[in-house]
Amino acid sequence: MSSLPADIVIWFLLAAGTVFAGVGVMGLLIFPDTRSRMFTAFRATAISLGAASLAVLTYASTLYTETGDSVYAGLIFRTLFLAVVLFAALWAMYGIVRERTGPGNRSGSAQVPAASADEENDNTIDQE
Repeated sequence: MSSLPADIVIWFLLAAGTVFAGVGVMGLLIFPDTRSRMFTAFRATAISLGAASLAVLTYASTLYTETGDSVYAGLIFRTLFLAVVLFAALWAMYGIVRERTGPGNRSGSAQVPAASADEENDNTIDQE
């Protein structure tokens, strides 16, 4: 077992992670449009994953300093690697959502790219 202050921090971080995961699920269910759903899910999930990762890191670092066992050093390394992978995936999802919903598009459908300058010139020539 880890020390009492470490246990309190670990339980607090796990509770915060659970609450923010629930907020993310509720955001997916109750918000009216795709953009607000995805941004809420992204932010709440990122906070939840961060809290859970910090809880594992607190646990591993506390037991590593108390016992000196290399198993806990491996747990720290693997948790940091997993956190980097998960946050990279969340950031990629965030970019995809921003690309598809766009700044002025509130309906949630994909944006239609603007016509190129050559196509606009062809249209004006045809009209003359």
